Amino acid sequence: MLSSLRTAGLLWLALTGGTASAQQPSLSGGGPVYLAYAGPYSSSPSSAFGHILLILPSDADEAPPLWDVVSFIAETNDAGPIRYVAVGIAGGFLGRYQRLEFHEKTRDYQLLEDRDMWLVLLQLTPEQRQALEDEFTATSGRWYPYTFFKKNCAYYIQLLLARATGQLGPPRGTVSPTGVMDAALNSSLAGPSYFRPAVSRKLEAMSNSVDEGVLARLRRESWTTVAADTAWLQGLPGHERRFVQEYFAWKTLDRQSALDEPTRRGLALLRVLNAREAPQEEVSDAAQDAGQPIPPPVFYRYSRIRLSHLWAASAAHRISFRYRGALQDETDPGIAHRPLNVLEFLALEVSVPTDRFAPRLDALVLFSQRSLSPSNWITTRSSWMLEALARRGGLFGHDALHLEVRAGAGRTVRLPARVFFYGLITAAGVSHCCSQAAFAPGLELGIVWLATRRSRLGFRWTREYDVSDWSHDHQRVRGWLRYDLGRTWGVTASGDAGPLGDYLTLSLDWYP
Repeated sequence: MLSSLRTAGLLWLALTGGTASAQQPSLSGGGPVYLAYAGPYSSSPSSAFGHILLILPSDADEAPPLWDVVSFIAETNDAGPIRYVAVGIAGGFLGRYQRLEFHEKTRDYQLLEDRDMWLVLLQLTPEQRQALEDEFTATSGRWYPYTFFKKNCAYYIQLLLARATGQLGPPRGTVSPTGVMDAALNSSLAGPSYFRPAVSRKLEAMSNSVDEGVLARLRRESWTTVAADTAWLQGLPGHERRFVQEYFAWKTLDRQSALDEPTRRGLALLRVLNAREAPQEEVSDAAQDAGQPIPPPVFYRYSRIRLSHLWAASAAHRISFRYRGALQDETDPGIAHRPLNVLEFLALEVSVPTDRFAPRLDALVLFSQRSLSPSNWITTRSSWMLEALARRGGLFGHDALHLEVRAGAGRTVRLPARVFFYGLITAAGVSHCCSQAAFAPGLELGIVWLATRRSRLGFRWTREYDVSDWSHDHQRVRGWLRYDLGRTWGVTASGDAGPLGDYLTLSLDWYP
């Protein structure tokens, strides 16, 4: 019985959100300690690395709503994406430890922000648990310097665990939430691990056995209209009716106003019909066993190294080396990240021709993000992109190094068989060596097929025009095929046509 209550409490906990209250940490007793990782929120650059939390019940029997959820929060004063990245990199923010009141924030991570969550039980001795409480007590009322890459939420959580336990090393260099999680999972502190999927992942797993016509109606029509159609609900098979009830339950949580009478009658009918019959079909593990102990997850690092061979149609072949301080791009494996989203920081690419040693800078990326799959079953958001980079080839010639700042907005549409099509209307400021400049509106279209767990392919077309001379334009076309070789390796084949000419590329990716 106690085990069941503990599991139910963990399930409830994993629904909790991540906006801090104004309260300082308040810990007492000697209860269990969980380290939790919430995956990235695709619509927020400030949450692009995910978030790391400590969860500290006062004792093993404490009710979940009373548990402390403690994290390190930067005070950004509602800074926009560009200011957050610029000031965050420079170290212009302060932060502090705060306690999350998760009975007030139960929807944030899993529902509103559609984040997956991983938890690991830390096996602390009573002395280590007391030391952790002492470390938190010492932070009361104090402010600390915050930087995006180093002294971030992960840095300060790892610092407390290192000081309290001695089993984790102190944070060094670039610190990331997944890095802290990976370090904990590979330490003597690691106990059972748990996973709680976001709403979109849970509903997608349940929808695998649901007729496409049912799914199309749920996506096409207002959910309250569908819920009021009692004749249609009664005609559904049992497993589809249970999926519809689960979907309506989440929609109800997202509702800000009272439901009308027909909708309430439909919801009541669903509960009665589903209560009369025992479930016959099984859903996938992601939906059925959420919150149960699982093997420890494996998180890859944020750094990527890509070595490529380029076969050019009308020039010497080249060898390219790219270091990417990245979270995700279209070709990367989607561990804790949505595989359609793109995010890079401080990437550098250089290449040399195969017939002589003449190194060339091809790209330097300060920041590049495309949020192409932000919409889940519950909430619909626009797709968008924002980037600041230097790259070779563009409006002012194929050999010129262009400085570009670009933004765009649009929509992503999901097609059958895990195919996604997106379109973005873009606007860019483009400069060449600060001597030429142009304002360039444009269009970007793409399609991505998530073929299997290890393979995916896609196509992207972009075109831009110089508003001062509409005959002055350029376009880029790229197609790619990716296959994962495991946790740390992958291969990508791509074909490109654009300002640098036509070429084929075979790349080997390593995640050190």
